[in-house]
Amino acid sequence: FFVAYYVCLIVVNTHSLYIFCAYYKHVLSIFFYNNIARHCIS
Repeated sequence: FFVAYYVCLIVVNTHSLYIFCAYYKHVLSIFFYNNIARHCIS
């Protein structure tokens, strides 16, 4: 029972970590794109 619980926990944690990393990269790319666009415009 405990093994299945830990496996489930690890899967959930890695899944949420993956979502967090994807979201973080998304935010960073938008941030950098906005900075580059601002520099190009100005």
